[in-house]
Amino acid sequence: MKKKDDLSKLISKTDLTPELKLEQWKKYVEMSNALSERRVSSNNFYLSANSLLIIMIGFLIEFEHYIWLSLIFVIGITFSLNWFYLISQYKNYNSAKFIVINAIEEDLPYRGFTVEWEIIKNNKIKLLKIPLSNIEKIIPSVLSVVYLISLTISLIVIF
Repeated sequence: MKKKDDLSKLISKTDLTPELKLEQWKKYVEMSNALSERRVSSNNFYLSANSLLIIMIGFLIEFEHYIWLSLIFVIGITFSLNWFYLISQYKNYNSAKFIVINAIEEDLPYRGFTVEWEIIKNNKIKLLKIPLSNIEKIIPSVLSVVYLISLTISLIVIF
């Protein structure tokens, strides 16, 4: 709580007029939305890349190219771990933006994001209390495990 108070003081200490604070708030909301759009694009890229790898795996199994298959599994593991990491980073960046948004809101007439978060946090509407980023991480986690098991099997077949 102390860090949030320090941040609020830092933002409140600025000599910005209420109009400029509102503009800053709008800019942060806009940047948060842009970051969320990049996150969706990133997820689409990794989902497409893994789909392509799965298609390639099918062809390589058909022709029993186990060395190339092992390489595809290594690439799949790398993609999945990178995807997992990016989801975590996007979550952290967006969380930081919302801390600033909420701090700026303290000086605005209505604190919509703060109220929305309180509704979600107190479970006043029926939502799972699992952060969406944790749900997002399931796909790259499962793919990593599947690629790792498949890599192990293909190496056993090779040797």
